[in-house]
Amino acid sequence: MLAACGLWSFSDTKCFPETNSLLVFRMPFRLNDHVLWVQRAYGRPLDRRGIVVAVVAAGAQPDRERFRSLFRGAAQLPDRDHESYVIRGANDRIYWPRAKLLGSDRNVTDALCAARAERRWVAACTEQAWNSETQVALVENFIRQKGLMAELADFACARARFERDASLSPAEASKAVVSL
Repeated sequence: MLAACGLWSFSDTKCFPETNSLLVFRMPFRLNDHVLWVQRAYGRPLDRRGIVVAVVAAGAQPDRERFRSLFRGAAQLPDRDHESYVIRGANDRIYWPRAKLLGSDRNVTDALCAARAERRWVAACTEQAWNSETQVALVENFIRQKGLMAELADFACARARFERDASLSPAEASKAVVSL
C-alpha cells in the first residue's frame, strides 16, 4: 500500500519523495504544530500540510461555529475515540484528519526549532554581555563536552580547503599540493 502511493516508511519515519518531505510521527500535537499527512482523493494520494489550530478531545466534536466548513450540512460528525486535531491547510482550508495519519512536518518544525534556539542563544549572549571571544570559548567547550571535535575539525579543514581553492587562480589551484 505504501509503495503504491509513492511513500516508504522506516520505523516511525516516512519520506514523501515527491515533495522531499520527512514525516516523523509523534503525538500528541500542540496548537501551531506543523503537520503533514497523506489524503486520498479520487484514488490518488495527496500530500497535505498544515498547522494545528484546535485540539479536539476524544468523543468530542470540533467547534461548529469556528469550523463551519467541516460540517457542510451534517448535523453531527462521527465521534472519534481518540484525541484529534483540526488543521488549517493551504488557502485557509480546514481539515479534520484522523490522528493516526498525522506526522510532524520536520522540514518546517526543525527550521522553527533552530530559529527559536538561535534567538535563545543571542538573548543569553546579550543578557550576559558576552563578547565574541567568550562566545567562541563557550562554543568550543560545548563541542568538546558533546564529543564533536572530530566533526568540527573535518568541517574546518573542508572550509579552509574551499577558501584556499577559491582564492587561487586556476593555474595556482592546479599546482596546490597543500593538504590539510
